[in-house]
Amino acid sequence: MEYLNGFEFRKVENGYEINGYWGKERECLTLPSEFKNKPIIGIGENAFIFDNIKKIILSDGIEYIKEFAFACCDCEEVVLPNSLKFIAPFAFDNCNLKKINLPEGVR
Repeated sequence: MEYLNGFEFRKVENGYEINGYWGKERECLTLPSEFKNKPIIGIGENAFIFDNIKKIILSDGIEYIKEFAFACCDCEEVVLPNSLKFIAPFAFDNCNLKKINLPEGVR
């Protein structure tokens, strides 16, 4: 694992995954689009589980969200990029979502 600005990153085949966040921002968090000049292509399992961020904006280039990524969190709004292709089961399980946009073609 590698860390920068409160984010935890994990190297994957075509870039990086965000696997956690320990920063101070709690109102509106915009996820970075790259780390070490490589694209961030996914959100890892349990990345934001039990988190108390109100709004999360996923950057363009993110292609997938893994299981329980936002489970049991206080997030009320998630902005998904058009690059998103896959949302795993239970990715938003038991969270406080009030608003979410689903791009065309998401599985």
